[in-house]
Amino acid sequence: MHPFPQRRDLVTLRGSETAMHYPHRISRIKKVRKIGFRARMKTSKGRAILNRKRRVGRKIHVR
Repeated sequence: MHPFPQRRDLVTLRGSETAMHYPHRISRIKKVRKIGFRARMKTSKGRAILNRKRRVGRKIHVR
């Protein structure tokens, strides 16, 4: 039994009535400029991310 039956009904109603939206597709060039290897290397925090991934043993995938 749900502790708040009226809330459960609202959740099920909302989920069934709303239509799914097509996800926004960002262009590859914008994505690369934002989160690519060279973008990571520009900042000290980005370099720290790459070093942390290397330390764990992950390969650094770049685009």
